[in-house]
Amino acid sequence: MKKIKIKQHIITIYLAIILLILTPLYPIVILLIVLPLIVISLAIHFKKKTIGIIGIFLVLRLILWFRSWSKKGKPAPKVGGKLGTLIDKGENVIAYFYSPACGACNIQEKILNKVQKNFSNIIRINVTRETSVAKNFGIMGTPTTVLIKNSKIQEYFVGVTSESKILNSLGHI
Repeated sequence: MKKIKIKQHIITIYLAIILLILTPLYPIVILLIVLPLIVISLAIHFKKKTIGIIGIFLVLRLILWFRSWSKKGKPAPKVGGKLGTLIDKGENVIAYFYSPACGACNIQEKILNKVQKNFSNIIRINVTRETSVAKNFGIMGTPTTVLIKNSKIQEYFVGVTSESKILNSLGHI
């Protein structure tokens, strides 16, 4: 019985690897189907819960990375308020999405205060109050920093982003 289960998991891993090879143009398939299959199969095969837990976090991180990567170069969504006005004018703007209960947001806030010395168009959006704006931008977690130029998303950072990384990105816009 155990040999059959082990063979099933090995077959699942091989199928996932074949799917990885056959789907280079479809990264969303890899992120949503193949990687979870591999992680689950390895966790079951080695009977280690930690592999499964770490794997799930890695897969979720990859999904966040892919979503942020896929937004670059796309038009910024239509929103109201000061942010919408700046986007409509085609001005360079940083949209910073935060939550009051977010510990990492406090760190990012300090970094953005330093960035604000060099760049004044920073709009802070509280995702708990302005849920429609956050939804339009596809915000999945806070802190998220979005750099917009000529009404298009240039950079989309999820998590705490260093001052130098933001300033370097601002140099490109």
